Amino acid sequence: MSGPSRISRRQLLVTSGLAPCAGIAAFLATHVTEAAPVGGSAVHDFVDSPASGTQQRRMHGGKGLLDVKFFFEPERPAKPALFLQYDMPPQSSEGVHTHGPGRVEGAWDEYYYIAEGEGRMRIGDDDVVVSAGDTIHTPLGVPHGIENTSATGRLRVFLVAVERA
Repeated sequence: MSGPSRISRRQLLVTSGLAPCAGIAAFLATHVTEAAPVGGSAVHDFVDSPASGTQQRRMHGGKGLLDVKFFFEPERPAKPALFLQYDMPPQSSEGVHTHGPGRVEGAWDEYYYIAEGEGRMRIGDDDVVVSAGDTIHTPLGVPHGIENTSATGRLRVFLVAVERA
């Protein structure tokens, strides 16, 4: 595979074999995962920051800690949909992971909305450049992750995860 490419939102969704999510920009939400036990886990390490309403988490074995804002309390999520925001410092990432029944990552379809900045997403076997205004749907069984490729700017991403049986 060659290096990352820059394509339009529509091309991103079509060439990835993923359907667009109409109205995703209307959701001010994020992808919530279960909180790690005290001391963290292989999937998520975290540090609470109650004053800002965020937690710093290492998501799915990615690089660095992301500021993660939960729009509902993790103990009482708004299932079957979960909402959160990643505020990603330069060079940080959410590790590549796959959702599915019986997996530790859970059985979720995820919808990413890039609110600010630019980065790169792994979607299946493809690396694609994403930037503010892009929407991406990653269904069950598709490996995916996102990285802030900027040396100085932050990447802000809203996520909606819909639980699947």
